[in-house]
Amino acid sequence: MSAMPPASRASGFICAIVVTSVAVGGAAKIAATLQDLDDQCALQLKTTAPLRVGIFMTTHWSTLHQQFMPCWETARQQLSLVRNADLILYTSGNIGSKDLEKLGFGNLTIKHYKQAKYEEGAIQATIDAFGSKGQQEKWFDRYDWVVRLNPDV
Repeated sequence: MSAMPPASRASGFICAIVVTSVAVGGAAKIAATLQDLDDQCALQLKTTAPLRVGIFMTTHWSTLHQQFMPCWETARQQLSLVRNADLILYTSGNIGSKDLEKLGFGNLTIKHYKQAKYEEGAIQATIDAFGSKGQQEKWFDRYDWVVRLNPDV
């Protein structure tokens, strides 16, 4: 996986920002913080073609994670980043085809792992995906960006 898209994809700017916690003061403060970060962004990429984005979703398919599936349907309808992304689903759960159809991703890859405790499963996802297994199986070679998350994030 390359950190930068090929030069032939250059034109508008994209700034990468990672927010890891909620700022004190609520949404208004978060919006102001994001604007400040965007103005000072160290990483700006030029693109013309849509970025190839993979959403790497990890789930043990608990009742809690299942409750968030309608949110993903809404996200696909309202957010072009999600609508145009592929889904790489890393799961120990037995997820039915009806549940997968509800997610609405055009391209879907399922990677199964042996049941583990919650934290251990999240760690294993990172090891498998970004370690030798993921490199050998080329999990993310076709993507410019990969977003790793759980269904409830």
